[in-house]
Amino acid sequence: MKKRCFYILFFIQIFFSNLSFAKWLCDMNFSAEGSGAQFFVGKFLIQGKGIVFCRSKEDNEELKYPVIVKFDASLLAPRFAAGILKFSGSSVDISVPENLNPSDLLGMYYISDSQFSVAKGFGYFHGIKSNLDGLSIQLNLQKIEGYGFDIGFSQFVIELNYSEI
Repeated sequence: MKKRCFYILFFIQIFFSNLSFAKWLCDMNFSAEGSGAQFFVGKFLIQGKGIVFCRSKEDNEELKYPVIVKFDASLLAPRFAAGILKFSGSSVDISVPENLNPSDLLGMYYISDSQFSVAKGFGYFHGIKSNLDGLSIQLNLQKIEGYGFDIGFSQFVIELNYSEI
């Protein structure tokens, strides 16, 4: 069942990223670190800073947002995580539909994720923003350092970093 959910989320991302009604294409890069332990119960928080860069498909207007990112879950969640991880992530060609603005990328996403590292590692996540139609994020690349793992479902939050505006 879990594997089926990953495939469904993956194909949703591909479908929406290739539709021609996207007004904006955005990229996101960030670095984050975190630690903790969570086996259904507990706390494992990953947070960091990054940049969201968007360009209009119509008039090549460009926007750049400094952001704060957080991977978090409630104290009771379907998540297995432990260790200390430091990683960087990148997501390219996030499609923002005509009825939305690049600032609508900010907010909370429900994600399925998996990260693993023994000194150096890899990871994957896919998130869907529940309150907006047609908006999802998939990390295309993650570079991870440290010792630990994070597998399960949690929340990914993108906030504007007011200290760097």
